[in-house]
Amino acid sequence: MSLPEQGLEGELQHAQQCLPGSHGQAGTARCVALDTVAQEPEAEPAPSVAFIGPLPNARQAREWALVLQSQSIAYAMLPQVDGWLLRVTAHEHERAVDAIDLYETENENWPPKHDDLPRHPPSPVILLALLAMVLFFFNVT
Repeated sequence: MSLPEQGLEGELQHAQQCLPGSHGQAGTARCVALDTVAQEPEAEPAPSVAFIGPLPNARQAREWALVLQSQSIAYAMLPQVDGWLLRVTAHEHERAVDAIDLYETENENWPPKHDDLPRHPPSPVILLALLAMVLFFFNVT
């Protein structure tokens, strides 16, 4: 599997890919193992990374990225063929998934559904008042 990481070369390491709330229950995440590229062995090992996604569109990826940014979690948005991935460090992965789950739970019914009923029932008094104003206007002018 090819990931669009730039500047990293070397051996493959194990990471996780999670989609928060993917089982339809708040606070749960489905994780799938992924292979990621790490730096050369003689250099200091790169921090392991984890992925959240794939997300179907850029709008949702930006929204979740804002959630991560609000929690001071470092992330990177990566475009993929089947959507978008959010890359976070492995030690912040659980906190990132929890923040996104909490955000999705809080905003489950947002925006609220609008009722098709009018706020107030129609009143014939308003029509009579407008008619009286029109008659007054024509009498004065």
